[in-house]
Amino acid sequence: MGILGLAFKPDTDDIRDAKSLVIIDEVLKKGGQVKAYDRIAEDNVRAKFPQITYTDDPYDAAAQTDVLLLVTEWREFKALDMNRVASSMNQPLLFDGRRLFDKAAMAAAGFEYHTIGESS
Repeated sequence: MGILGLAFKPDTDDIRDAKSLVIIDEVLKKGGQVKAYDRIAEDNVRAKFPQITYTDDPYDAAAQTDVLLLVTEWREFKALDMNRVASSMNQPLLFDGRRLFDKAAMAAAGFEYHTIGESS
């Protein structure tokens, strides 16, 4: 699993009540692997979860994963080449926890796309 954004909110290293921590904990409990990218909050999360992989590039966090979760809406994520992201994944499955991306654009990029509050 790849995770984009670890902080509670963008432009901070604040991980208090960060949903990323709950997600990471659950994935690890079930024997999964996690790759994560957050250029500012990484050190704080590394103190709690040293066993996951941290990347210096958001594209690396997605590469060779079966699912990608967007947890924090960093502005840089909006500028990602999502075609490149999808083509680097084993399975282009994206869960957008912040409704950052357009559903039609993600489908055009090849993603199975899900977001919070979406209609069925």
